[in-house]
Amino acid sequence: MMSTTADELAAALAAVTGPAVAAATSSSGSAAADALVLQALKERIREQDQLLQKTPRCLVCLSSYDVPLVSIQCWHVHCERCWLQVTGLEHMYFKN
Repeated sequence: MMSTTADELAAALAAVTGPAVAAATSSSGSAAADALVLQALKERIREQDQLLQKTPRCLVCLSSYDVPLVSIQCWHVHCERCWLQVTGLEHMYFKN
């Protein structure tokens, strides 16, 4: 099992919440300091969620594009892996 030192925890907290919140919470373990950390973490989660919503995603796998491909028939954008899988299945289905 991995042991985490107080310095490592403080550095991780500073990276997520900012140095001011980390400094305020390291000096006291009060409920107010805990509430401040919780509020900062919630705000960070909101920011990350907004970034994820702005990221274009494949319509098939819903992941961000590694190699985007555009259909010239419908102009939908898919990642290369999904496009090859879908077109391969279509060829098998319509094969006479």
